[in-house]
Amino acid sequence: MIQELFTQTFDRRRYELFLRNLLNHFEPRGKHYTGNLVPDLFKQHVSQYWRIGKYVDPEGEELDLLVVEVKSFVKLERARSTLRNFAVNRLKQFEKEASLIAFYARDDGGSDWRFSWSAPLKLDTLEQKLRNVSGPG
Repeated sequence: MIQELFTQTFDRRRYELFLRNLLNHFEPRGKHYTGNLVPDLFKQHVSQYWRIGKYVDPEGEELDLLVVEVKSFVKLERARSTLRNFAVNRLKQFEKEASLIAFYARDDGGSDWRFSWSAPLKLDTLEQKLRNVSGPG
């Protein structure tokens, strides 16, 4: 299943099946965002996106499951930081902890696509990791 997903053209049904198997269960959402619903800052890069579901982990943290159609293959290849910023912007706007995102380009029909984990770096988490590495004191 994993090889079929990642070595072929992006297919939303195959991607959703992968997420169901990976996460065991998620709440389907099916929300579609296009036009004015795409933030102005990202309109030159993002054509449209879908919130296909929400997963809640055992600690109660919410994970958004997204599919994002990028306007061109060039944007997919060269605008990675902008796409990362899009993901972080969406997390902040909707107060989510993290997201799993499939990015694909409209002009190549999804033949080359990206699977991404996005989560804002929290200062307290970073400080704790640094303490664990450097030891007490």
